Amino acid sequence: MPEPKTKKTKASVQAFLKKAAKDERYQACQFLLNTFEKATKDKAAMWGTSIVGVGSETMTYANGDQLDWPIGGFSPRARTIVIYGMKAAPRHEDLMKKIGKAKMGGGCMYISSLAGVDQVVLAEMIATAMRAKVERHASKTKKTKAM
Repeated sequence: MPEPKTKKTKASVQAFLKKAAKDERYQACQFLLNTFEKATKDKAAMWGTSIVGVGSETMTYANGDQLDWPIGGFSPRARTIVIYGMKAAPRHEDLMKKIGKAKMGGGCMYISSLAGVDQVVLAEMIATAMRAKVERHASKTKKTKAM
C-alpha cells in the first residue's frame, strides 16, 4: 500500500485555521475545535494539510490494508466546512431534523457557517458521535487483545 497522504502531523492547528478560515468561518472553526476537544478530551492535531482531527482509530479496508484516521474532525473547504464522523451519533436522524442549515453527504456533514445552525444540537451531535466512536474503538481494541 502506498504511503497515505493524510496522516497526523505536527503542524499548528491555529496557524492553519488563521490561514484557511476568515471571519465567521474562523469563529465556526473555533467552535468546532473546542467542541471536538471537549467531547474527546483530546487535543486536536493536523491530519495532512487540511484536516483538523481528534483522536485516532485504525481503519481496515476490505483488502486488509490499514490506515490511522482521526475519530472526528473538520476541514474548512472553499465553500463549506466539512465535519467528519457525525453519522456515529446515536440519534443522528433526529438531530439532523433539528440542526438547521446543515447537509449530510456520505459520512460527512457540511455547513457554510454557524448562522442558521443550532449550536446546542451540533454540540450534542459531536459529543454523542465522538463518545460512540471512542466506545466502539475501545471494544475493538479489547477484542483484538483477547485474541
